[in-house]
Amino acid sequence: MAVYGMELCLRCKAPITSPWAVTHCSPRCTALDASEAAAMSHLVSKWLRRPLTRCVHCLQLFRPRNLGDLICCRACGKGFRAWARAIENPPPPPVVHTCADCGEPTGKDGRAKLCTACSAARVRASKRRYRQLGKQYKPRLVAKFQRYGTPVVEMGITWRTLVERDGPECTMCGRTTHPPDGSNDPGEATVGHRIALAQGGNHSWQNCHLECRGCNVNRRSFMDATAIAQVRRTEQALQGL
Repeated sequence: MAVYGMELCLRCKAPITSPWAVTHCSPRCTALDASEAAAMSHLVSKWLRRPLTRCVHCLQLFRPRNLGDLICCRACGKGFRAWARAIENPPPPPVVHTCADCGEPTGKDGRAKLCTACSAARVRASKRRYRQLGKQYKPRLVAKFQRYGTPVVEMGITWRTLVERDGPECTMCGRTTHPPDGSNDPGEATVGHRIALAQGGNHSWQNCHLECRGCNVNRRSFMDATAIAQVRRTEQALQGL
């Protein structure tokens, strides 16, 4: 039983002054609470009468709060939106790297251009090639071919064959060369390259010419031999005037 002057109305929170009242201060508050309870019971009964719907994301049965609801909870809504974004913007297809020789998938990242079998075959062919070159050229020159990856290496190119083709004069400075005798004299005949091997030049008859050791050592691979020869010929012509 309510104690007089101590209880509060459940509707308006006012002190209950009537000695016969228990939960409300007046009949008006009692009627308002009764009408709201009836409306709430009507909504609950209406919601319970709605048929069960299956969630489009988790496929669980649920009773929708509003007509047309297809998502059962907030987590499923978030997951469904992420799935819809993935469908609208699909990720790019995986890149399949193919072997440059056989065309089969390499199964490796983009840095690998050959499959394992073709890579091993190229290594065996390279070793076989350099063994054949080692039968004619010196090991130091063969190591240079291998270090720079010279694409074309023709056989039979020596200082003797170049002397027979071009004469004993150095293509760079015009001095008369002599056969090498192991003294590293600047006038010894050597094989020079118009485009240096370090710059991607070939060891071919077209790219090779006769140079003295002094010009070959001083030029190295910094400039084109043809341009240097033209400059030196121009200087010699000016000095002769």
